[in-house]
Parts: sequence; structure tokens; C-alpha cells
Amino acid sequence: MTSENNDNVQFGFFLYSLIFFVFLFYLLNTGLDLSSKKVPLAIFSMLLGAASYFFCCEVSFKVKFHIYLCAFIILFLGFYSAVIEIFFDYSDGSFVFFKIAINAVASLFFSYFFSKFLIKFNFNVYHVFKMFFYIATLNAMIVIFSFLIPDFRVFLESYLYQNINSNIDYESVDWRLRGLAAAGGASTSVFMAFCMVLGLIASRAKYIIPTKALCFSLIILVSQMFIARTGLMLGMFFIFFWFAIEFFKFKPKFVIFSFLLLMILFGCFYYFENEIQRILPFAFEVFYNLMSGDGASSESTKELMSMLTFPDRVQYLTLGFGCFEGCLLYRSDSGYLKTLAAIGLPLTMLVYLFLFFVLYSWLPKRIPYGSYFWKVMILFIFIIEIKEPFLYQNYLSRALIFLVVYLFVIDIKGRNDESLSYNN
Repeated sequence: MTSENNDNVQFGFFLYSLIFFVFLFYLLNTGLDLSSKKVPLAIFSMLLGAASYFFCCEVSFKVKFHIYLCAFIILFLGFYSAVIEIFFDYSDGSFVFFKIAINAVASLFFSYFFSKFLIKFNFNVYHVFKMFFYIATLNAMIVIFSFLIPDFRVFLESYLYQNINSNIDYESVDWRLRGLAAAGGASTSVFMAFCMVLGLIASRAKYIIPTKALCFSLIILVSQMFIARTGLMLGMFFIFFWFAIEFFKFKPKFVIFSFLLLMILFGCFYYFENEIQRILPFAFEVFYNLMSGDGASSESTKELMSMLTFPDRVQYLTLGFGCFEGCLLYRSDSGYLKTLAAIGLPLTMLVYLFLFFVLYSWLPKRIPYGSYFWKVMILFIFIIEIKEPFLYQNYLSRALIFLVVYLFVIDIKGRNDESLSYNN
């Protein structure tokens, strides 16, 4: 690969990581409230996207039939939910599922155009994985700095968009942080764990050196302590699995670096012991309860178990009643039950079967190295969907939509991994 092409790729990697970072965290989370004192960063994202479109690449407006078809199906589900919600009148009329469908379609078309840009810069799937990995690492570093330097957190939050519907007041809380994300909690933590796994896959494919992958993964993992436990538990499993594989290759450089890095990590924990000590009971509540004999559970899991119920009327099971949030009949955070309530059991089964086929069967075939990591991760995501709707809502859904569309665009263009692959 020539130096000129390499510079081209590096410039594209930096530019599009920045654009996608802002799009992912802000564009679909914030409104354009011109009367607000704090300007939502969605404006910044759209300006970046527009500049990229006009100055970096010519993009065809002919969107393929399959993109239109997916958009139509998503909007149909949204309209169906809205009609059922109006008909049964068992919600607060917020039409949340319909709004989610609109966001999904916006992500779909953004992902299509964005994919064309990345292909122009010769990105293959592992470069995209690196992009996600670096995005998560950047946000993780900001989360850690926000915890260790309260003045930095206050300064940062004074400029970030504050969602009035959030259950966390990020301007006043000194932990349960979010970095630059428009919201924190489980959605952010799961997304960052997902990005960490993508980085580990890229490392298996030799697109990220193992020492860098380990260092950045630990940064992401530590930041999860201040965000939410779901992503922390998920990330711990994968980093230990990946580390065991790399460590027992007995490569001296990696072994020595690992010991040094762990010593630095323990040193930092010791130095900031007072600050971190009050976080540990929350972050590792499951392990605390397990050691105390209360079982591998937490307050969140207990609350979740109490919400795994659904109205037993046949018409609600078959048709749904359009309610995703603000339901008058019941309350549940489970992704499966929310979808069931919104569109009914038959459509819910079709949606999740389609998602499982695409994510577990179709997509891994386009990941030559590390596809087993991907498959295990997808299985875990389908399991934690019991807790919240991660697969088609919030940050993770946008990442999944982009990856599917990107690989689909490559298929359309008749490209293969060899024609897009190169060594950095």
C-alpha cells in the first residue's frame, strides 16, 4: 500500500470516527430546541455530516431496493404500533415505539451514505471495528477523568445536553457518569462493552496489536464501574476470555506488558482508594451479594424479575396494545415484553427471529477472523435483551444497523475482504 493511500486512510479514519462519534451519541438523542440555552450537539453532527458529504466524496442518491424495503417495514411496524396505541388507549399517548422506528430509519439511511464514504477510504470491516473501539476508548477516558477531576465533570456537563426525562441528574451526581454520551446507564455501558469486543476481534485479525487492545480494553472496563453494571459484567467476561487466549501464547512482550499494566492498574486503585471504595459496592453488587450468601443478584435483577409479567388478555398477546413506555396496564423494562406490548406476539417473534438471523448467521460470515467472538457476544446481547431493549434502541442499535448496512453495501458493490484489506 502506498504512503499516499495510507495517509488517505488515516485522514478518513480520524474524520469519520469523529463524525460517527457525534452522530451515535447525539443526533438521535437530542431535539433542536432553539429556545434552549444549551444548543444540542445534533446540530454539530449534522454540520459535520454535510461538510463530509459535499467535500469528501460523491455519493449516489440511488439507494438500493433492500434499503427502501427495510425502511418501509420498520415504518410499518411503527405505524402499526401507533394505530394500536390510539385504538386501545392504554398508554399516555407518547408513541414511543413509533419514534424508535423513525430513529431506526434515520440510522438506516445515515449508515448507507456513511458506508459509501468509508469504502472510498478503503475501510474494511476490521477498520470499522477499530473505529468503534477507539470511540469507546475516548468516551471511557472522559468518564474516568470526569470521576477523578470533579471540576472537569462540572465543566463538561455545563455544555452537554441534559435530557429532562433522564433518571440521572448528570449535572449534580459525582458518579454514574456518561462521558460525552447524551445519556448514560445500561445503554451506554452495553454499547461500550460491545465496542470493546469489536476491538478484541480486530486484535485477533491483527489490525490492533494485542498490547494496545489490552490497554484500551482495561480503560473501557474501568470506566464501566462509573456507568452501569450490565456492560461491566459483559466486558469482564470477554476480556478474561481474550486475555487467556493471548497470555497462553507465551509471547514475552505481551506477558511482560500485561504484568506491568496490571501493576499500574492496581497502583492507581490504591492511590485513589478512597474515591473508588464507595463505587465498588454498586459496581460489583452481584459479587458482594454472592460472597455474603444472598446469591448472584442485585437490586436491578430483583426489580427486573418483578416486571416479567404481562396482561393475559388474548387480544393484547396477539395484537399488542401499542404501548412501549407509559403503559397504564403494567410496567416492564424488558425488551421482549416492551416489543410484545407494542406490536403483539406474532410480529415480535418475526422481528427477533429476523434480527437473530442477520446478526448471528448472516453477518458472521463476513467476519473472516474472530467470528466466534461475535457469535458469543450476540448470544449474550439476546440474553440481556430480557433486561432492556438494546437490539433496536439507543447506541447499540445504531452500531448494529451501521455494521449490517456497511457489510450489505460491500456485498452490493461486489467487493470482498481481500480487495478492502491491508496492513497498517
